[in-house]
Amino acid sequence: DLTRFHFIRSFKQAAGIPPHQFMIRLRVDRAKEMLSEGNLSIAEVASQTGFGSPIQLTRAFRRVVGTTPSAFRRDML
Repeated sequence: DLTRFHFIRSFKQAAGIPPHQFMIRLRVDRAKEMLSEGNLSIAEVASQTGFGSPIQLTRAFRRVVGTTPSAFRRDML
């Protein structure tokens, strides 16, 4: 029974980050797992992790991880 504002504020106090950033980090973490397996393209990983395009995945990935998905995969292999 919280308003949207109160939910966001409470979530941020508990988790340290807003819910939207939390969800993006979860999706990027899943993308990292999928990229380390190495059998899917960046576009397939983007689609399966809920990003609208490989570009959106790359932007979020770079913000969270500090590198691109391609560079991450290269470094993992």
